[in-house]
Amino acid sequence: MAVHALVMGFGGTGAHILTYLKEIAVLKQGKKPDTIKFLLVDTIADWKPGKTVQILGGGGEEKLAQGEEEGTSLDPASEYYYLQDSHPPLENYVFELLAAGAPTAKNYPHLKNWLHTSWLGRHISKDKLNIKEGAAQQRQIGRFAMFQNVQGIVGYIERALRELRTQARGATINVWIVGSAAGGTGGGTLIDAAFMTRLVAASQGSGIQVSGVIVLPDIYSDKSGVSLARAYSLFRELDRFQEVGFGNQIDHRYLVANKQYSTQVSYDNTGTQRALVESTLFDNLFYLGKPCRTDPDREAFFSSVANALDPYLDEGQGRDLLQQAINKVGFAASSFGAARLYVPQETYAELFAWEEVYELIRSITAPKIDGKQANDVYFGAQADRQNGARSKVESLLPLFKELLRLEGRTPEHLVQFAKNTLVPKQIVTAWYQFGGAGIVGIKITPADLQKTLFTYSNPYFSLTEPDSEKVAKREIAVKTFNENKEAKSKEKDQKISRDRFAEDLVQCTQRYTSDGKGSFEEGRKIVFEVLSQLLSDKIDALIQEELARNPRIAEDSAEQAKGTAMTRLYQEILWACAEGGPLDTMFHIISTFLDSLDEEEGIRSSQVVNAANTLHNSNPKLFGAWVEEPQQIARNECGEYIRWYQKRGLLKDMQKLVKHVQARFNQWADAFRGIIQDLVISQPERRSALEIISTDHLTRLQGRLYRLARNRNALISCQPERPEGRDVTMQGYREVLRRYAVGEDENRLAYQLLSNARWQLSVEKDKPQIKLIAQWGDNQELTFNVGNELRNNFYQTLHDYFRSVIDVELD
Repeated sequence: MAVHALVMGFGGTGAHILTYLKEIAVLKQGKKPDTIKFLLVDTIADWKPGKTVQILGGGGEEKLAQGEEEGTSLDPASEYYYLQDSHPPLENYVFELLAAGAPTAKNYPHLKNWLHTSWLGRHISKDKLNIKEGAAQQRQIGRFAMFQNVQGIVGYIERALRELRTQARGATINVWIVGSAAGGTGGGTLIDAAFMTRLVAASQGSGIQVSGVIVLPDIYSDKSGVSLARAYSLFRELDRFQEVGFGNQIDHRYLVANKQYSTQVSYDNTGTQRALVESTLFDNLFYLGKPCRTDPDREAFFSSVANALDPYLDEGQGRDLLQQAINKVGFAASSFGAARLYVPQETYAELFAWEEVYELIRSITAPKIDGKQANDVYFGAQADRQNGARSKVESLLPLFKELLRLEGRTPEHLVQFAKNTLVPKQIVTAWYQFGGAGIVGIKITPADLQKTLFTYSNPYFSLTEPDSEKVAKREIAVKTFNENKEAKSKEKDQKISRDRFAEDLVQCTQRYTSDGKGSFEEGRKIVFEVLSQLLSDKIDALIQEELARNPRIAEDSAEQAKGTAMTRLYQEILWACAEGGPLDTMFHIISTFLDSLDEEEGIRSSQVVNAANTLHNSNPKLFGAWVEEPQQIARNECGEYIRWYQKRGLLKDMQKLVKHVQARFNQWADAFRGIIQDLVISQPERRSALEIISTDHLTRLQGRLYRLARNRNALISCQPERPEGRDVTMQGYREVLRRYAVGEDENRLAYQLLSNARWQLSVEKDKPQIKLIAQWGDNQELTFNVGNELRNNFYQTLHDYFRSVIDVELD
């Protein structure tokens, strides 16, 4: 059966011991057990864990007790009771109501026999009588504060004992009262706390056992203001209330309603609130002390007291220990003799679970850890990733492969290539794959495919037949005099033919270079849109297939530097888009092409008009067909302009395509970057899961073990003294426990889960999406989307799963 206990601490010493005691309970069980209630009672108005306050009547400063981790500090709202002054305040009692000779003194019989107002008025300044920053090292002030708050304290004890009694189902409730004999609050409140507890128990008819833990004043041996006489007076009173030296005498007893009582205390002037004690006030009383001259010494002592007290609250041995500690007649107090070796199973279970989460995330992201944080991920050799990026880019289009072949060539070579080798038809049909076998896989209607011819055909001959030699004479768009004749046209006058031909060249050029039907722009737009979608689809498929070919989601532990399939792919995508990478290289090569063509713009822009004017100015010869030659020369000249115009337009789109590919790769890079940043690499505005796990959980839990190991009274180590410090592994027992709880090598929980995990890549609303799919044992698959789900839910869900498995194994 569990031990049900109310543990009340008084003053600063009580606060420290209760905080350490609560921390131990949380460390062992993961939370404060419902069967134990803590209450700190003090005379500090704005009590908050960690706050620095005056102690010993101004003789020193002390930092109020604070737990090492969240949930281990005392809760000011529910576990703290402020002994505040009320009406009439202490100052009124001292200088008016209970002043020497005051006629009102008879109205306060419960105060006048022990509250020495004359002494307080002479020796304590008025600002110390307000009970806001302690009890000014005066036991009288501490006790007065208890009397002023009797209703509140009794009410709290009533509620606590009632709730514990419901849980205990008839079993005895243990009440612990903890404080120091050195101060005014502890020294003045401990006895009345026991009386008020007896008062409540008598009214409820519940069985309780009251134990007191009194810390001796030598723990504050380095502080001024500590009065041994004050402590001695407390111990003398305790002797009386514990009936030390009375033997079987009855002359010290009170007879109330024909029943004998050892002691009685009235807490109001009517005797309504009266505590009656038949025997000793405390069932068990422990005195503990150790000379302490520094705050760390005191903290270590308080922690040791808590660890010594903890076994008495233990479900397995608390009752037996208390039974053995019952005071014998003639002795006022005993000392703790409890020490034990225990396994902090709750802490180990939490530690093991978070270690598995850490290992799983580390395995799928291959982080480079610098100190406690990751600043990058492993991805294998940089040269391999660069080659991989280049290969992926080249596979997208023959154009890209051709362009990258030109890497490293001189600008002069590139200029000559642009002028002499680049041909619009080759760009569209071969490099863009809009001709022959290359058309397979391109999503385009027959009508739109026909319009792609507009980008490289000679508009003066035909927009539907790029080979001018194959165009029938009657189909030629701008016919010469002879071509008209062969097409059986009625054109007879060569001058009229000359002028008509010149005008047709200009109009055809204007139509082709506009953005209407049958224009270069119409065909170019189709080519660009189809290619853009094709490249996006190819990139999406390429990336998805890359991870599909490498389904192992985790790194190879033997070759950590190679990273994972995901981190390698991520790095290749980054390099593809990086400065100096393949896409950047292609962009600059195309820029060189365009620069060389732009230099010709001044000449090319007037080429058609000049050709038409030259034709207009041509003169007839005396004999024969003279107009044919100047017409062909003019058309050829205009054809040169059209090829320049087509090449320049296609190159501009070529640059846009490179940027489009770069943008698509960057979208995938952003998706992978989201994984890396959410799980591994912290950002200024957000910590990564790995840092949260390491700092908030692993470091915290390791700290628990070290704090538990530093006290001899509650050991978690069979070998507490070692050159490097306490052994928190229990001489390797922790490792045995870990292997039992989570397995080892490839059978570890993390690796088992990894074997059933995979990345799922998709494109939704034209945006790359990455999901982590994991299956917990025989349960259904869980999906985590990159973003808020992966960032906020993933590691906690992993922890909960691992913890559930570990709990089963440890149970």
